[in-house]
This record gives sequence, structure tokens and C-alpha cells, in this order.
Amino acid sequence: MQNLIELIKGIRALPEPIPQEPNFFSIGGRGYLENPTSDLLAIFMGGLYGNTPTWLAKALVHCLIDRSELSTSDLEKYGWDDLIVEREVAINDAETDTYKRLDLLVSCSAFVLGIEFKVYASAANNPFDVYDQLLQNRADGRPILKCVLRPNSYAADIKSASWPVVSYDDLLAKAKQFYGSDVAFAPVSKWQFFYTELLQHLHQLAHPESDTLMDDKSFEFVLQNFSDLRKGRSLLDDFENQLLHLGVTVVSKALSELNVESGVKTAAHTWPDARALRFRPECWGQDSDVVLCYEETEDEDTSVGFYIRAYIRRGTEQVDFETISKQLCHVTHEKLDLWEEDGVPESEHCWYEQGDKYLCFGALAKDRSLDGTLQALASLTKWLQLNAYTAPATA
Repeated sequence: MQNLIELIKGIRALPEPIPQEPNFFSIGGRGYLENPTSDLLAIFMGGLYGNTPTWLAKALVHCLIDRSELSTSDLEKYGWDDLIVEREVAINDAETDTYKRLDLLVSCSAFVLGIEFKVYASAANNPFDVYDQLLQNRADGRPILKCVLRPNSYAADIKSASWPVVSYDDLLAKAKQFYGSDVAFAPVSKWQFFYTELLQHLHQLAHPESDTLMDDKSFEFVLQNFSDLRKGRSLLDDFENQLLHLGVTVVSKALSELNVESGVKTAAHTWPDARALRFRPECWGQDSDVVLCYEETEDEDTSVGFYIRAYIRRGTEQVDFETISKQLCHVTHEKLDLWEEDGVPESEHCWYEQGDKYLCFGALAKDRSLDGTLQALASLTKWLQLNAYTAPATA
């Protein structure tokens, strides 16, 4: 146990983890796959769906201008209004009699641009000679630009020297350069916010190491203390199992004192700021339960805080929701039982979830200790049995 005490001291000395900023395209889709990300690039290159900005196309073209692939004077002759973006442009490979597809083809009055896009895959097997034929067919005398757009500048797997590599970092640097002149001064629209998210997403794809969940000091700490940490996790598991046992005991006893014999099922869930231990008397029907919640607290006397919840699924009750809610709120507000308001005004003690499928209730025990909260949980169980799950007497 002394080792665990020293371990806890070491954990407390570790720096607080810095949460990673969530990204819309990373968490809301399959942005690590080539086709979905190519679709996103096409949107912000403009012309694919109409009325979308050409910011990303301009940034990429200027990356190639820096490499003398095109002159700025050629661009100045034309605007960007007639730009068209195509996805998965096909051409028949006469040698194999199969169709090959170029990821992106961008064209306007000033140029034709072919883009082979990569996320994690190699470009070694891409038929660049066939892509060249496609661009020649589509150019109609216009300058031809082409590139492989990939997370880094590694070009060893690209067979064609005429297809320069543009890394995400190259593209992002140019995009940020133009952001201040083009994007920031454009009329405010959703595209500005989505474009910023896309640039961040490309940066994360190029630098997966930036998404690390642990700093080096914390990682090294785990390596050095792995055995003790496993013992600590085992203690936490035992702690939760003991709480489940105590909860089943008090809920079963509370029902038994009302001459109701029922099995009690359990479930455990992780909420944003707490663990929720659910106790579901079988006599209440499916999914109705009382809940013991525990969370970290900044209280100097204890590091764990407790509170209670209840969830009544519509169709399991014997009294209408409105009556249950009114009576339960009255008991809570007037402190007529072993619990009181939980300081969350938006709940108003009772609220509905999933439409009106569940009537929910939340409170704190008057005695905030674990024993006091368990007593409040038992009392709430009795109250619900008598006032929600027992049909009112008829005259």
C-alpha cells in the first residue's frame, strides 16, 4: 500500500494534460481516407458544386508558381470565375484496356491542373503516364500543371519526375499567406469557418504525432510504474464493484420493506463528469431505474462526491408523469425527504429526455457522505415504488 501512496504522490506531480482541439472533419467523418478528403479539397478549390470559394485552388497553384511551373503573369490575364473542379476523372488506358482515374482535375482559362491526392498510401503504382495523356487531351493549348499532394515531401515512391510533390505543409503555408488577403476580407459565411477546420485537419493528417494523448513525462511515468498503476486500476474496479454491491443491497432492502420482492439489475456508464451506477428493479419494467453517481470533487474533506438520479420510462409507471413530477419536485423543494435540490436550475428537479420517453429526476443527499447518499437512494426507491409504480387506490 505504501507503494500506491507514493504512486499517487507521483501522479499528482504530473502536469495537467492539454486537451487536443477537436476538429470537425476528424471527428465527424472519415477524414483519414483519401476519397472523403479529396471531396473536401474539391469543395474548397471551387466550382464543384457552384458558389464555393476557390481559396485552396489558388494556394496550390501558387505553390507550383513558386516552382516555376507557371508564371504569375499568365494568371493575371484571367480571373478565377470560370474555374471547374472534377473528381475521379477517367481515361481508358489503351495498354491494359482499363479505366484509370485521376483524383482531381482543376481547369480554368489560365491552366489545367491534375492532382493525385494521397493521405497515407504510396504513389508508386499510379499510372502517371496515363494521367499525362488525360491532361493533354483536356488542355486544348492551355498550360498544364500537375502535382502529387501528400502529407510530406517524400518523393521516392513517385515514378514520374514530371509530377512534383506538394506537401500539406507547403499548401498550408501558402493558404495561410492568402488567408489574410482573400479569406479574412471576404463576406462572412460558413465557408470561412469550414475552411479553417479543413486546414487544421490537413495539418493533423501531416503531423499525426501532434495528436499524442500523453506528454513525454507522463508516458515515461507509466513505463516506470506500470505494475503499481495496474494495482491502482484494480483498486478502482474493486471500489466500483463495492458501490454496485452496496447499491443493490439498499435498493433491494427498500423494496423488501414495502413487501415488494424483486431482482435488481445493474449497469454502469461513464458520463462527461461522472460515473453512473444504475439499479433497475425488475418489477419496474424495462429501463426504469435509480442511479448512484460519483465524481471528483475539490472538497478538502473528500475526493469523491455523490448524487442521485432516477429515470422512469414511459409505459412502466402507474401514475401519470405530470403528477409524479409535481409531487417529486414539491418533496425536493420543501426538503421533506432525505434529499434536496442539486443546484442545477435548468433541471427544475424533473425533466424529460428523448422527447418525453423518460421522466428524469436529480438531487443531492442532505447528508453528502456515501452512507447518507445510499440512505437517500433507498428512500427515493421507496418513494418511487409508492408514488410512481403503485396504482392509486380507487374509491
